[in-house]
Amino acid sequence: SKDLTDYVLSQTIMLNPSKKVYTPESVIEATIAIEAKGLPAMGYVQYTLDFSHSSKKELKESSAVENEFYFIHLEEDGTLTIVDKTNNHVYKNQAVFEENGDGGDSFNYSPAHQDLVTYSKDHLVDSSIQASELYATLNAEYKLPIPSDLDERALGKRSIELPVEMSVSLRKGSPVIDFDVHVDNVGKSHRLCVVFDADLVSKVNIADEQFGAIERENIHEKEMALYNEALERSKTVKEEVNNDLPVNFQQSNTTWQEPPISIEPTQSFVSLSNSERGIALIPQGVREYEVIDDHAIRLTLFRTYSFMGKENLIYRPGRASGERIIETRDAELQKPLDFSFGFTTFACDFNSTHIANIAKAYNTPVVAREYSEFLNGRLIFSEPEVEGTKEDSYSLFSTENKLVVSAIKKAEDKDGYIIRLYNGQFHEEESDTLVFTQNIKKAYYVDLKEEYADSIEVVDNTIQVKPLTHCKFTTIYVETE
Repeated sequence: SKDLTDYVLSQTIMLNPSKKVYTPESVIEATIAIEAKGLPAMGYVQYTLDFSHSSKKELKESSAVENEFYFIHLEEDGTLTIVDKTNNHVYKNQAVFEENGDGGDSFNYSPAHQDLVTYSKDHLVDSSIQASELYATLNAEYKLPIPSDLDERALGKRSIELPVEMSVSLRKGSPVIDFDVHVDNVGKSHRLCVVFDADLVSKVNIADEQFGAIERENIHEKEMALYNEALERSKTVKEEVNNDLPVNFQQSNTTWQEPPISIEPTQSFVSLSNSERGIALIPQGVREYEVIDDHAIRLTLFRTYSFMGKENLIYRPGRASGERIIETRDAELQKPLDFSFGFTTFACDFNSTHIANIAKAYNTPVVAREYSEFLNGRLIFSEPEVEGTKEDSYSLFSTENKLVVSAIKKAEDKDGYIIRLYNGQFHEEESDTLVFTQNIKKAYYVDLKEEYADSIEVVDNTIQVKPLTHCKFTTIYVETE
């Protein structure tokens, strides 16, 4: 909190001279944590701040952070130990930062030809922990010794330090751990990732795409074998090619242009699991990951590069994809950088955890708005007085939280709502039930142009959504009284 009484009261604006302006005795700018239990589904609730007494809780120093779901301890080497209280499983060596060279360009990441990898383990320089009844935050600071550029990296030289600050926060009632990372980037042509160990072995991972989950092999073994075989064959086999074209433009049946690497995209989560438990990462920045050694997820935080196009990359041998003489100095990101992501564990198989719904909720935080009668010339958060005419709380409809709510919007050309849902499970048919709080006048399935597609039976203002198979979505038009 911060006292702004003198600053604010000296700049009052009278929008309505006929009305006496409310002038408070003091003005405090404060960040307030509210434990909002049972928020109405697809709706809102109004709170009134009671200033008759203080509910402020002093943040207390602690040696670890915990809530109902996790106990987290920062080890001396800078790694995290996360205890999943649901099944009492201990996850060690978590949140390890990995820095390495980026010999690529604006089109492709590619390792440096002579790389030098640095890990945050054993580079912790400071830490602190604060906790209250609602929040608990662990702060860790690292200084990673890294090369300044690719030339130093090739020499095996580390001449600069990369400062990395990590905040790990637990919220009361939340099954997702919040991670915030701040980096003052001083290196060039490099990449920073963070690694989480699932402590289980799986040959596949599950991530999501636009409307559902997709399973991928951690390593494309068949494709990589074909790639290596083609490389060997190309050394001895010559094919008829167009000699008028540069060799790196020629498409040969015996060679591949690029290796089938396993750096993959995701929409909102990536998970490693077995039939009993698993972990999932929910990125809110770069949606790129790689599973390493069949048991750990490496999430990309950022990569930097110096040219639009470069030739003879490890991952893309041959010609440059873009102009090789155009420098991209801004793409070196020599500035402060901030990243956020979530981490969660579960004590069941993938489908039973409904991770797609957890990721959707995590990426769609509750929004808070303020009513404020007092007006001021410079504080933009103050708003004109609004006469409240709405109910204290409201819910449009609720679901069983089986399908994922992709969108709710006003229909383009009608008075009702458009509701889009999809199946976030992996190869498991799923349905859901929508229960509305108001009488339904009309309801039917529509296509993406919001035109009629099929009828819907409504019983007691309840809609039973038709079962959706893997990676399928449906769109519903609903008009209420």
